[in-house]
Amino acid sequence: MPQEWLAIIEGNTHHRWGWFRANQLQKVEAFSPLEAPDWPENQEIWLASVGRPVYQRITSQQIVRLQLSDVPLAGLYANLGLDRALALLAAGWRYSWPSLVIDGGTALTLTAADGKGRFVGGAILPGLALQARALHEYTVALPNVDFTADIPEGEWRVACKTRWGMNTQDAIHSGILRTVVAGLADFVQDWWGSYPNGCLVVTGGDSPLLSRWLGWHLSNTLPQCQVQRDPDLVLQGIAICRANKVPP
Repeated sequence: MPQEWLAIIEGNTHHRWGWFRANQLQKVEAFSPLEAPDWPENQEIWLASVGRPVYQRITSQQIVRLQLSDVPLAGLYANLGLDRALALLAAGWRYSWPSLVIDGGTALTLTAADGKGRFVGGAILPGLALQARALHEYTVALPNVDFTADIPEGEWRVACKTRWGMNTQDAIHSGILRTVVAGLADFVQDWWGSYPNGCLVVTGGDSPLLSRWLGWHLSNTLPQCQVQRDPDLVLQGIAICRANKVPP
């Protein structure tokens, strides 16, 4: 079993490469789907395609293309997103069951499992950037708001208390972020009612912002529910699938 190998996620807006040594993630790289580089020769690669595939024409005995059936979870429906299943698998294995995963990507998804690791459902909505882009592209005058910029701690605490924007950009930022976080919190509270003491994990590109805001919101409404942030859950899920399939 090679000690060094590569996990690749073909996503909608980015392709992520995770370099592993055994089962330990060493480095993560992100590329645009239009600029994804050729992979190294003679490298063991495990590939999960969930967006725009660019590597489908490349064949190699060292490439394993994961399918939903490779994910050892019960109750999955046939066209469930492979990334959602991999993230849920990693959340349960790395933290605990029951698990609820919130993935803040192009689409914002919630995916849940019970105490035995059985899929029990989820939800999908447009991600933060996609909502902002829709306002910008389908109106004449509204700007495109960036949700990726990191806000210093002091400014973030002020932002938590500032609901009513005094300019268009702040109004869009507040409107999208606060309604999304309130909606997520509603799902979390409903899930927690069925699975108290479950594990809540936030992943994906928007996980720094969402975990921060959701943690703040839940500290007031459901303080016993702690928010874990793990930005590389899908890559970790690939590693778990590999460990289950490849003998030591």
